[in-house]
Amino acid sequence: MKTKNNTQTKSTLAALAGLALAAGSAHAGTWASYAWNDDADLLLSSSTTYTHAIDFANGTTGTEVVANINGVSFTQYEFGGWVSGAKAGTDLTSGNGWSMTNNWGFNGSFGAGPAGTESAKLTEGFILPPNTVTGEWTLTLSGLSANTDYIFTLFSPMYDAGPRTATLDGLDDGVGVNVRSQTEDNTQVQYAYNTGAGTTFDLVVADSAAAYGFPAFTNEVVPEPSTTALLGLGGVALVLRRRK
Repeated sequence: MKTKNNTQTKSTLAALAGLALAAGSAHAGTWASYAWNDDADLLLSSSTTYTHAIDFANGTTGTEVVANINGVSFTQYEFGGWVSGAKAGTDLTSGNGWSMTNNWGFNGSFGAGPAGTESAKLTEGFILPPNTVTGEWTLTLSGLSANTDYIFTLFSPMYDAGPRTATLDGLDDGVGVNVRSQTEDNTQVQYAYNTGAGTTFDLVVADSAAAYGFPAFTNEVVPEPSTTALLGLGGVALVLRRRK
């Protein structure tokens, strides 16, 4: 789904993150998609706490440097050309880990990605599955806190004239969303979830060979106390009414 008001819907998404814990279903989550045309659309804030902010950048395989993008410190996982195989690293700001399976990396910009200097920093390189892989591949975040609300953001610029499609499934809970990257579809896809008793997050990507790539992701902490945890479902309706 798309929205014309990124700020409004992101606030609602943050409120909905608490539903999983309040309802006793820790692995349920909520998906949302936002337009990304230029720097003004970036869903990044220097006042937000991030457990992970990773940018797949241009450079030497395996080296990591911190880059400031829109006021947020990103760890750049750098690689040169096509590099096949699993990838893993550590967010240098938070010290939390991440790993990916069945991936290639690629240097270079997206053909018609979003405009702006800050957005360009996020589209220097990207990850996608190799041609020999079909089915699922997984991104795992570690070092999270149990029973905590988070919002995961996947940056998704246009790759080519496409369409290239995939299904994203957060925590492998069966709550998936179909995404695609093509000329008019530069997006930021978000998943609001609660960790329950666990301390990891798994994003399962189901696609065809070399179909869907992305250059960066973040995972942010939803400030406590969660609106929904306090007010329940009626609180969400109230938030929606007040923001219309």
